[in-house]
Amino acid sequence: MRDELTQWIELHVEHNIPSTLLILSRIIAAGEPISHMQQFNADALQATINSLPENLVNEATLRLAEVSGTATSKQKLEVLEEQEELIEDEDAQEKKSKSEELKSEELKSEAKSEELKSEAKSEELKSEAKSKETKADAGQDKLS
Repeated sequence: MRDELTQWIELHVEHNIPSTLLILSRIIAAGEPISHMQQFNADALQATINSLPENLVNEATLRLAEVSGTATSKQKLEVLEEQEELIEDEDAQEKKSKSEELKSEELKSEAKSEELKSEAKSEELKSEAKSKETKADAGQDKLS
């Protein structure tokens, strides 16, 4: 365990690998059987990076480049465009969700309205039946 910690510190300090990537790689590697002799290596880190979404990798690469002072305007522009695209996708998804929610509420409202109409019609029929029954009773009383 101390060896792994030493490797993490070396990778983070000497090779400028972000600690979040080290943690993510460890999480992914946790699902695999680990022997005592197995050590954290560049292959595990590469596998972790490859499993991350492209926009996250590009953003991390840009931040690394900014820290080292080698970031280009093109890299910044690409990351900003990706973020803008994600925001637009999220907005579209949100609008779709709200639209579906409104449709659902509308359907519920229509169903409730139909139910109330049905109940009103039922009450009206009952009232008419009682009225006819009352008239029939009144007619029989007159005959008696």
